[in-house]
Amino acid sequence: METNVNRAIVMIAELKQQKLRLVKENESLRRQIEELRTQSGELKKALASGKGAQKRSPKADEFRMVKDRLEKLVGKLAALEDSWT
Repeated sequence: METNVNRAIVMIAELKQQKLRLVKENESLRRQIEELRTQSGELKKALASGKGAQKRSPKADEFRMVKDRLEKLVGKLAALEDSWT
């Protein structure tokens, strides 16, 4: 019986550490997402104003890649938040 209690205590401590790590990681991801959104908005404005309106530039490809990464991160964050509730 005592060993089960000790195991439970250790497991709870480990879970608290994991939760703290995940909260920090989540905050870091939120900051990254906000930075990417800002960059995305700036790129959209530049493209809309015609600065990048020539054929498809490397910047447009980079924008598309950043956008895809951002969408994946947002999906992962949403799944993570759903699992906490």
